[in-house]
Amino acid sequence: MTPNVKCPNCGKVGCVQISGFASELATREKYCRFCNEKFYVHIITATSKEKEIRDGKVSELKEKIIRLSKKRKKIYKELFIMCEGNMSLIEKASRIIGYAQGE
Repeated sequence: MTPNVKCPNCGKVGCVQISGFASELATREKYCRFCNEKFYVHIITATSKEKEIRDGKVSELKEKIIRLSKKRKKIYKELFIMCEGNMSLIEKASRIIGYAQGE
């Protein structure tokens, strides 16, 4: 990120290279390219409430998909056990179980 920053010493505006800020508040020591004096740049990062809500909904959906996938596999296994007497149903159920397991 290269924002335009006004030097507190000389008042001139210049681009400053800033990297490596992941926390909510970060401070970087920089030097003015005009007066060569040291100053500090304070970076405040914030996430929008919409992003937090969206991330929460995505994780809820992922959990639901995993839960339904486990339930589906359990149903297919029960179907396979119930169909032991009829070979054609066993073959169909084994194909379904293999498909559900990604084989």
